[in-house]
Amino acid sequence: GGVGPLREVVPDDGGGAGITDPQVRYDRLSGRWFVTELTATAPNLILIAMSSGSTITGASSFTFFSFQHDLVGPTPNNDTGGFADYDSLGVDRFALYIGVNVFNAAGTSLLGSTGFVVNKANLMGGTLTVTAFRRLFTATSSGPFAPRGVTNDDPGATEGYFIGADALVFSQIDIRRVSNPGGTPSISGSLVMTVPTTVFPIPQVVQGSASNRRLDSLDDRLFGAAIHKNKITGASNLWTAHNIEVNSSGIGMTGGGRNGSRWYEITNLTGTPTLSQAGTLFDSAAIGPRGFWIDTVSVSGQGHMALGSSYAGLNDFAGVATSGRFRTDSPGMIQAPTLAQVSSTAYNVQKVDKQRWGDFSQTVVDPADDMTLWTIQEWCDVTNSWGVEVVQLKAPPPATPASASPSTVCSGLASVDVTVTGTSSSGSEFFDPGADAGGPGYPGRISGSVSGGVRVNTATFSDPGHVTLNLSTVTAASGAKDVTITNPDGQTSTGIGILTISDQPAAVASNNGPICAGAIL
Repeated sequence: GGVGPLREVVPDDGGGAGITDPQVRYDRLSGRWFVTELTATAPNLILIAMSSGSTITGASSFTFFSFQHDLVGPTPNNDTGGFADYDSLGVDRFALYIGVNVFNAAGTSLLGSTGFVVNKANLMGGTLTVTAFRRLFTATSSGPFAPRGVTNDDPGATEGYFIGADALVFSQIDIRRVSNPGGTPSISGSLVMTVPTTVFPIPQVVQGSASNRRLDSLDDRLFGAAIHKNKITGASNLWTAHNIEVNSSGIGMTGGGRNGSRWYEITNLTGTPTLSQAGTLFDSAAIGPRGFWIDTVSVSGQGHMALGSSYAGLNDFAGVATSGRFRTDSPGMIQAPTLAQVSSTAYNVQKVDKQRWGDFSQTVVDPADDMTLWTIQEWCDVTNSWGVEVVQLKAPPPATPASASPSTVCSGLASVDVTVTGTSSSGSEFFDPGADAGGPGYPGRISGSVSGGVRVNTATFSDPGHVTLNLSTVTAASGAKDVTITNPDGQTSTGIGILTISDQPAAVASNNGPICAGAIL
């Protein structure tokens, strides 16, 4: 990787507006919304709004806090009088993690970055408690540029994190680990990880704009970061993404001719963070390729990943693209993009090259079912206007129930276990998010139903291909029955006639359950 990236030294001051750079996170562990913003005059304030619950009815739903970024801890300090810019927000069991770049008061010099840890329990009790970690990087020392506070909804988490592309070195990601975030926080040095080649993105060509009116793609900063537990494997890994210039093979390189969305899965977070896999969403066309930029990723409890971004090109107005991968896809693979929102209008608001284009996006997993993914992206909704599109990304349906064991069950039983085996196709599988020890639990859980008067007492997830149903056949009619499995997101799959109810009562027991009178053994 090259040394000494030269990023734009331009703080995002909201164009003179009073506040700028909003960040929003829903914390399923506390059932609250958290919002951060910045005031636009140095030395500026970091604003925090916290909802009283999961339902927002208006301003009265929130409690508001603020602190001046350079007055936390000992003063004066390296940030005194500076301008805090481009805040990030991560939330976990113990804290809020707010990362900022810091400029001088005039906005002409980038001084470094700072991470703030806000005690969540104290905040919920009405007290603002903030710890500052300053100069995560400087002009001469590596560290995370535009550090992203990492969101983690695992109720068993004990550490927090900031993450960013290295400020001085390409092809490097830096992680700073926060210990004891719910008490007296401390922070590690940079945990350095080499990634496949990165370079800065290029200004994004867009249909309807002259070559000197392209859209801004910023630099190689990360746009969001989150840790989520894979309920199938039990692994809690970190996922993040950024835009870079790539060639027609998706390899990062200056002169590659297009922007691509590079994503990462990082494992072993409590030890030495390790790159588990990386991939890139890109267009391989030789002429007039689409660019994908301003991107975020998230992963579901099933281990399926979703990516959302803006897209544009010589023949494309600025729209919204989505893509993703299944847990079982080969490492680094990402599926072909879907153009989720196609624009038919041009964007020429600013008479400059590199017109500012929103530098935020968000992709999250639904806290109700741990399956559904949502992505929120910017697009050109009408001429010379931008809008924000919210896209729901459904998981594949349940596996198709193919067989039941035992395949025949006696009538008149109050309780009998039947294991349903499913056949997977195009990513379909059974799923349940589990009991969520220490957390609030998930409203959506796996369930089942059986036709013909058979009652399902409980449904227990075993693995993506097996579910055990505890049945009552007390009021069941005899004959072949259809078995339906419903995943937590409400999607269903049915196996036709895979279970038979015998009109004979149970006579003896076997290892496979009661044997009906008159049955052939």
